[in-house]
Amino acid sequence: MKKSLLIALLFFTANHAFCQERTYQINYFAVAYLNTTTENFDWQPKQKVNLKLTIRGELFLINDLAGSYFIRGEQITYQNTDQMIRFLWKAVDYNGNACDLKEDIIKVNGKYTGVFHLYIYYKEYAYYYEVSV
Repeated sequence: MKKSLLIALLFFTANHAFCQERTYQINYFAVAYLNTTTENFDWQPKQKVNLKLTIRGELFLINDLAGSYFIRGEQITYQNTDQMIRFLWKAVDYNGNACDLKEDIIKVNGKYTGVFHLYIYYKEYAYYYEVSV
């Protein structure tokens, strides 16, 4: 698995010149833990942060202390409503762990607000980032 992650990283790095890179401001962060009784995630309060999210092709980089990054894979879901556009992908994190990456692009009355929510889901915990465009 680590070998394929390394190959994927080399592929994305080599193709950097061909991929559009976008950088966004992360304003809030939260963590959640799976409640085994309810089978839902219990979200902790949001914390104000000053982080950057860089999207380079299928690579999502977060400039936190861990140097987190996620590689998007197969798309699972796409929904488009008046309230949001939702994407859900299978992904792999910087340690080679499988996770799901969900992006909710927020709309009000069908118009984009300039904010999207990024969620990273693992089996027993999850992360939330509120991102400004």
